[in-house]
Amino acid sequence: MKKTLLTFIALFSLFLLEAQVKIDDLKTPDSPGFQILDISPTSIEKPINPQALGLTLLSQTNNGTGLPSNFAMEVSPYWYFKDSKASIHKYLNIRTDNKPTATMSGILQKLSISMASVYSDTISGSLQAKTNYLSFGIRTNLFTYRLSKQNKYLMGTLEKISNKVVLLKPKEIITDDKESEKKRLESENEILKDQISISTNDVIKKSLNETLEKNNERIQELNEEIVAIEMDAPDTYYNVLKEDKELKSYLKELDAPPLIQIDGAFAYSEAFLNNTFDNKRFNRSGVWANVAINSAGMTAQKANYNFSAVGLVKFINDNVLTDTVNNLFEHQNALDIGIKVDFQIKDFSMAYEHIHRNFSESTGVDSDRNVFIIQYEITDGLYFTGSYGKNFGEVNNLFTLFGINYGFGDSPLTVKQE
Repeated sequence: MKKTLLTFIALFSLFLLEAQVKIDDLKTPDSPGFQILDISPTSIEKPINPQALGLTLLSQTNNGTGLPSNFAMEVSPYWYFKDSKASIHKYLNIRTDNKPTATMSGILQKLSISMASVYSDTISGSLQAKTNYLSFGIRTNLFTYRLSKQNKYLMGTLEKISNKVVLLKPKEIITDDKESEKKRLESENEILKDQISISTNDVIKKSLNETLEKNNERIQELNEEIVAIEMDAPDTYYNVLKEDKELKSYLKELDAPPLIQIDGAFAYSEAFLNNTFDNKRFNRSGVWANVAINSAGMTAQKANYNFSAVGLVKFINDNVLTDTVNNLFEHQNALDIGIKVDFQIKDFSMAYEHIHRNFSESTGVDSDRNVFIIQYEITDGLYFTGSYGKNFGEVNNLFTLFGINYGFGDSPLTVKQE
């Protein structure tokens, strides 16, 4: 099982080439599509860096009832349409002049688009029985602030990564001998051509031409061998880098969150009673912002320990069930105000979030969400999440959820400063 898991993780684990770093060991955030339906492990997401492609698979139990299947997918377009000169400095909002970072430049770089599909076979919180929910969402980074000392520290880490990549790079070593032989034969051919052009002896000229032909055949073989080596170099290089513990440690340092980060999101969802298209109705939409303050952003050090306080403000347009007999729904506005405290120790984190939902028109339907969350990074890019607590709503609102969250992608960013 362990071997199979590692083989699977290899599809989206770290890979560096030509002094570039692929940001593919960063956690995929919880999809806004899950969050708008109140079934995400956490409704207050700590701002992080999105993957090129991320998937979330969840199994949810509600007061001992059924096990609805939940699925979400999130993609970051930046990795597919980024500029060829895009750098890790710009992506992570790291100033190269060692001054504080105060920027809104992450809006396009951190933009992600998501969709989620959920089926509920019982009334659970805000979900109705025998109903399939389909949702779409977007999220992005609105503002980042890093202290100058953290920028300086991360610049030093990037320099270490670049030096390590060059040190571990095997390509030149593998092809050096063949390149040298190729250059020697090419130089020899130039001499042979001169000798052939001035020679008047047919026997000598024939011998020179035969030598020239053999050299050309060998040069062609060397070209094919060099191309084959270069084609195999990524796999060879990957195996070398994958096992280097020092490089892994440097990459972990890039996870250090900034002092302040603000993310924004929007999501829209529809509901299909009995999983039938003709029964489609609007379910809910929302726009929200998360504001995170991180202790790791106050010091220039590794992100092994971090305490975060994250605030949430969410405006919701909800389609609330107002008549259970006739199955009638009514559009109402609601406001979510919440806070989450999160403490991370290396690969393990635990958090608690509280959110109060207030409806502007109805009385007696306001509710709270109080959830404890634990998360453990099993290996690079693969996370186990568990949540337990009370969800929104008054009916069947026990919230117990276990999930696997993973992300992958292979789009490189240069480490070198342009």
